[in-house]
Amino acid sequence: MFEGQKDKTALWSECRFIDPAFTKTFTRRGGFKGRSINATYVIMRATEVFGPIGLGWGWNIIDDRYADGHEILSGDGAVLGSEIVHVVRIKLWYTWNGQRGEIEHFGQTMFVENTSGGLKTDEEH
Repeated sequence: MFEGQKDKTALWSECRFIDPAFTKTFTRRGGFKGRSINATYVIMRATEVFGPIGLGWGWNIIDDRYADGHEILSGDGAVLGSEIVHVVRIKLWYTWNGQRGEIEHFGQTMFVENTSGGLKTDEEH
């Protein structure tokens, strides 16, 4: 809770609507479907609400690593290696109504993935 603030959901209300033009649908292996938000849009909105990165908000990387994922097998069942998952844990900090807040969060994405079209490396890592 922020000191002296009556509406404890003011920040939520400020940021809850996302311009659909900055989202896209996706489908993952196993049939999981969803919508993702453009990362540049998220940074733009955070800058509008909190100010420039490094002054009104920012993050510190707590852990950043690559982990083995599912085994990659040859046609005869021999193990060729494994998919690679990029895992990151951060502490996001922000200033709201003159007070500093922090949120710890983690996420992961496939770095090397075995797809129906063969191995794919995510070039954005």
